[in-house]
Order: sequence, then C-alpha cells, then structure tokens
Amino acid sequence: MTVKVIYFAGIMFSLVLLTFQTQVIADITMEENTDRPGQDYKTFELDTPDPELCRDACAEDPNCQAYTYVKPGIQGAKARCWLKTAAPPSQSNNCCVSGMKVAQTDTLAPPTKGDDSVNSYCKNYADTAMKQINQRIDNKCEPIDPSEEMWKPDYDHHYNHCLAVEEDILDSINMMREQWLDVYCPKTESK
Repeated sequence: MTVKVIYFAGIMFSLVLLTFQTQVIADITMEENTDRPGQDYKTFELDTPDPELCRDACAEDPNCQAYTYVKPGIQGAKARCWLKTAAPPSQSNNCCVSGMKVAQTDTLAPPTKGDDSVNSYCKNYADTAMKQINQRIDNKCEPIDPSEEMWKPDYDHHYNHCLAVEEDILDSINMMREQWLDVYCPKTESK
C-alpha cells in the first residue's frame, strides 16, 4: 500500500465513532489495536502493562480528551501512556490501545421547535452526507462496510448524529468524506 492509501485509510477509520471492537467504559472508549498519534500533552511509563491504567489516568484528568497506551517493547521496555488534549484520528496498529472521552448523547435534548438554526444545520449535514454516500454507491466504488458509521446510508442516522456532535467535527467528517471521494471515487462525467 502506498503512504497515501494508508494515510486515508487511517483517517477514514478514525471517523468511525464506535466500531464492533470498541468498548465504552466510564464514558471513555477502549479501542484495541488502535493508535491515535498527535495532540499529546503528557506521557509516562507504566510499571504494570495494563491499558486500563492509561484509560483511568485520562478519566481522572479534566484536560485529557483521549489517550494511547503503547505496549511494552515498542517505545522502551515498559508500557507507555500518552494523554491527549483532543481525540486525533485513529490508525489501525497492533502496537497500541487507544480511546477517547465520549459525549453523553442520552442527556442531550433535541432541538426545540423554534430552534431553526440547529434543525437547518443538521438537515443540511444529513443531506450532504447522503449525497456523498450515494456518489460512492452510484459510482460502484469500494463497497460500504456496515461498521463504517460515516458511510451508513441512513439519513436519520446522520441527522441524529448531528444533534450530538459539535459543528466543527461534523464539518471535518463531511470534508473527509469529500476528500475520500475525490481520491478514490471521483464523480463520473455525464456525456
């Protein structure tokens, strides 16, 4: 695989909110065989090789939004924990276990009837997502894996996701889908 393909694969994988291999414990995910490089503000060795110690350190630190536990023998004899100020894109890598703090979506109230700006934004977000997904389907590009949340062909899924996530993250997701399409599934020219 080329570096470009690996880079895009990592970015696309990172935008999946929860995969089948992800467990949610105490509002922090634990993603096996996943690295989240970047956004580090604190690192330390662990005397006991246990990713839960790294996850717990993140849970107890209000500045921590994500973590990466590096297995022993990768960055030294002991395991290492990296705490992060934000949740960078994840990359599949058996060196590590990573995770991020997740929002409590069940505590979010739906927009009120008069909140047209939220309704309009989420409708536009879901419409854009469906156009991008349909381009991938219509052009018969790589099949969509059911675990790829960002490519799920379900308008309601994307609208509800919009209600629970900050706009800058949603804009990034749409941009990443668009970049993936530009590289791997360009629009076909109509004749």
